Amino acid sequence: MVYTKYVRRNGKLVGPYYYTSRRGPDGKVKSVYLGRTLSAHDPALPQPRAPSIVVQPATVPRPMGYSAQALAFVLVLAILTIALFSNGSGITGLTTADAGPIIESGVVQQ
Repeated sequence: MVYTKYVRRNGKLVGPYYYTSRRGPDGKVKSVYLGRTLSAHDPALPQPRAPSIVVQPATVPRPMGYSAQALAFVLVLAILTIALFSNGSGITGLTTADAGPIIESGVVQQ
């Protein structure tokens, strides 16, 4: 199989450089440089493969950000405040002011 390689030099893309993989006598696979052009009349060389297409990974939905969480907190707080004061009574403090008779040294005072 023939591989193509492109190199960046001074900001420009230079190539293609053609390589192939061959197994040497020692059993190791070596990359062999074929040149800048492939001769079409050499049937022993495999055809270069098409460049691979880079596929962007699918975006994963992120959880709510901090601003969305703050907005949700403010909305819940506003709904609770409206629910508290919508019945007309609101926060009155009557539980502490209407405690009942005061008992001092065994004498009930009204």
